[in-house]
Amino acid sequence: MASNWLDYFTLNNIGFVIGVLGFLFSIYTYLRTRERRAMLYEKMETRIVGGNGSKILDGKIEIRFSGRTIERVTKTTFWVWNGGNRTISAEDIAKGDPLRFAVPKQCEVLEVSIVSMSSPSNNASLKAITANAIVPEFEFLDSNQGFKCEVLHTAPTGLFEIEGTIKGIGQPREADNSSFLTIPLILLQMLLRSVFIISIGIATGLLIALPIPLDYKFVRGLIIAVSLVAFSIAGFVIQDKLDDYFSKRRPPGSLDA
Repeated sequence: MASNWLDYFTLNNIGFVIGVLGFLFSIYTYLRTRERRAMLYEKMETRIVGGNGSKILDGKIEIRFSGRTIERVTKTTFWVWNGGNRTISAEDIAKGDPLRFAVPKQCEVLEVSIVSMSSPSNNASLKAITANAIVPEFEFLDSNQGFKCEVLHTAPTGLFEIEGTIKGIGQPREADNSSFLTIPLILLQMLLRSVFIISIGIATGLLIALPIPLDYKFVRGLIIAVSLVAFSIAGFVIQDKLDDYFSKRRPPGSLDA
């Protein structure tokens, strides 16, 4: 028995195993180091006073802000962060379509402030460009770095949006805050894809081996090797997709304030 087991440790078999492991390592390295670029945001809106109130009070209550009469005051809190694995710098913002927070033209931004940022070196700030729009500025955002800001404005809830273009990314995307009940669906989708990949791998091994007059041991070894590769790639893909999913759910903990 020991002799039969040791017979597998030939130069050809060892070279084959090293080749398979090297291939798997290259796939794993690619998935873990491939470039992901994403600017993500999350927002929370609160109506402070005014708007959509009781008609009984119409015309009886006056809302004043800095000496001016306004219809309502709404607070919008934004979390903006780099959801990828490559640094986003100020030079990545398109000059023709800068990053900005905007409300409808008939509304007005009243007050803005940076609540927190991941690092003082991010140098995040807010600058008003019109009565209804402000531009967030920063020096750079490394992976999982960002800033949190609060904006008081006169727009109803749901109308304050982030606009602008980032080179190589496009527009910022709202973070995926879907229910954790979606995770089983994601796993099921990944499982079905994995079964497909494994089936293709085994079928490929059979197509390669069956037309050739080879002994049983070689065919069995080839099928095992192809299946191992297919299973491993499927596992890498599932882990990669789950990591990507969870990284886009919540703002960085460094922005808690």
